[in-house]
Amino acid sequence: MSGHNPLLGMYYALTGTGGFTIQQGLKTVTMSPINRINQYDVTSSMQVLLPVSLFNAKLGTYDSVNNVWQNENITISNTEFVNNVHTRANVITVGSLSTLYSDFILYVNEYFGYANGFSTIFTLSSQIDVNNGVFDASTFVKLIGGSSLNPRNDSTGQYVSDLSGAINFGYINELLSNVISANPFNNRPTTGKGGAGYTIHDGFIAGDLLFVPTGLTITLNMLMNTNNITLNNLGIAHLTSLNASSNYVNGYFSSNTTVTGNEISTTIKIPLLIQLI
Repeated sequence: MSGHNPLLGMYYALTGTGGFTIQQGLKTVTMSPINRINQYDVTSSMQVLLPVSLFNAKLGTYDSVNNVWQNENITISNTEFVNNVHTRANVITVGSLSTLYSDFILYVNEYFGYANGFSTIFTLSSQIDVNNGVFDASTFVKLIGGSSLNPRNDSTGQYVSDLSGAINFGYINELLSNVISANPFNNRPTTGKGGAGYTIHDGFIAGDLLFVPTGLTITLNMLMNTNNITLNNLGIAHLTSLNASSNYVNGYFSSNTTVTGNEISTTIKIPLLIQLI
């Protein structure tokens, strides 16, 4: 773990827009922002640490006459995200992603385990498993780095796509001004800096929180060679019941699994919380 305790409950955070995407053949990651300081329940969120220098380097030139930064919008690219979340120490918690693999394994076993639901009896060519059901900080770092599985192998269906996308934060000068006046992160006291107080010129500082409501979208795909074995009416009814119990939305977090043709696909959407260090 990173040494930082996971944040639970309601917290103020700066919000952004955009998205990262990654796909694992058996994933997709997407991120989005908001423009003002709002309060969010971050309990289920993916929480990572990013250096404050990464954000401040994007502010551009400071205009001391008008007390504003040059760039009103900043973007964190997929490459910058991966390069700065390169060890498990950069991950505070994976939040509700902790059950991603175990839930997928359970779903697939429930799907294949209802023998009366198929047109004929069958056996499976291999055991259904994804990293022994474990999804933790190390798993996430490996996944976004594209090294958790071999490069795409069409004969086995295994692959990890490159992380793609970006996250964006806008109205920077307004955000920084609001942060200074409200001090929602308790890191800009009015008596700070030798009594001089903080100004927009200080930019972002350690302890700032940034929240992307639909920050990550992870998709797990598993192909099936069905050999013309199909679902019967009992199987269709069982699948409907299975989806009703496994697909849900909880705030910004959602899980949805579908079976179409020869593929089982689970898509997880989870908020992303960034703490600056």
